[in-house]
Amino acid sequence: PRGSRPITLDDAEAWHPVIELLAQQAPLWTPGSGHGYHAATFGFLVGELIRRVSGQRPTDFIAAEIAAPLNDILSETYALMEDYIGHDDMRHRLQAIVDNVAAIRESIKQVTRPAGGILGKEAETPVRDPLLADRRVLVADDEELIRRTMSEVLSKRGCCVETARDGAEAVALLERQPFDLVLSDIKLPGRNGYEIFAAAKNARSDLPVILITGFGYDPNHSIIRARREGLAAVLFKPFKVEDLLREVRAALTPRQ
Repeated sequence: PRGSRPITLDDAEAWHPVIELLAQQAPLWTPGSGHGYHAATFGFLVGELIRRVSGQRPTDFIAAEIAAPLNDILSETYALMEDYIGHDDMRHRLQAIVDNVAAIRESIKQVTRPAGGILGKEAETPVRDPLLADRRVLVADDEELIRRTMSEVLSKRGCCVETARDGAEAVALLERQPFDLVLSDIKLPGRNGYEIFAAAKNARSDLPVILITGFGYDPNHSIIRARREGLAAVLFKPFKVEDLLREVRAALTPRQ
């Protein structure tokens, strides 16, 4: 309106009614409405406004939503390939599906890779968190950079972190020491994610476990099996610091 002050992109609260109005007008900006030439631009602007105001990227939501279906496609395709041993033409077609899914997965990883490191830049200044302080956390991952980064993020909030580079080391630590939380990749040398989950539950039945996956094929169905038995959460690589902390805090929050 005439006389009103300009709205900057940093003024998130002022933009919310603008976004709401744009959303209401969106049906008018379709190819059949006479405004088709501008439809793509309109969609981009709305997406950019939402990203700027909320701090979220559309790709973050896409990555989270598409990870499980991609794993399901791979699991079913590999199962079919086993059924069609000796049928080279069919197996060739199924392999093409596997290759295409792998290409999609790699594209998503590239698009959603956070800036500023393996977990991206921290949105908050690290401070000792009362909920995380003195909690004993086991981080199991065969990638040294991920182990070190996750350990640093959690240690800065007050956690006492132990790390394991393979499945045998993770299980040995679970048998020797008490933990309040376990974070483990689903594919470790010597053990799969479900075996780590089972070892954690054997150590303490209510021990929360978060499994981590990089959109990879899960032949042991670790996530599906663990979810049936009380898995706390799943983190899909690449994830950001705030994603990690959100799931860790949720897992450590006492149940009502």
